[in-house]
Amino acid sequence: ATTHAISVNAGAGVRLSTKDQLGISVSGTRSSNNLIGATDFNYISGGLSYSRTLSPHTSVSAAVSVGRSDYPGTDVGDGTIISPEVGVQTVLGKNTTASASIGASFSQTTQLNGLEER
Repeated sequence: ATTHAISVNAGAGVRLSTKDQLGISVSGTRSSNNLIGATDFNYISGGLSYSRTLSPHTSVSAAVSVGRSDYPGTDVGDGTIISPEVGVQTVLGKNTTASASIGASFSQTTQLNGLEER
């Protein structure tokens, strides 16, 4: 029995101005095998992030990531997940930083009966 997997990852960041930064990332995985009863698997994901400096001590950020899984030859287990997040960071003192963030994840998966679960 043989299993082959390959993964590719890339990311980049750019400073849009003295106060603004943008980041992007993508990754993908392909797994295939010849095991009886096993299925091939593909996964691709990407993310986008933005941060803005509001003052010398405070910045805010927002990000979203999206992932998609796929089992070729069947819809069972195929799914998508989307995760947005926002945050704030502030310097309170020489050695103290406070940060807070909130996010959520939204998913959709195809079940064995063909119905989508959200």
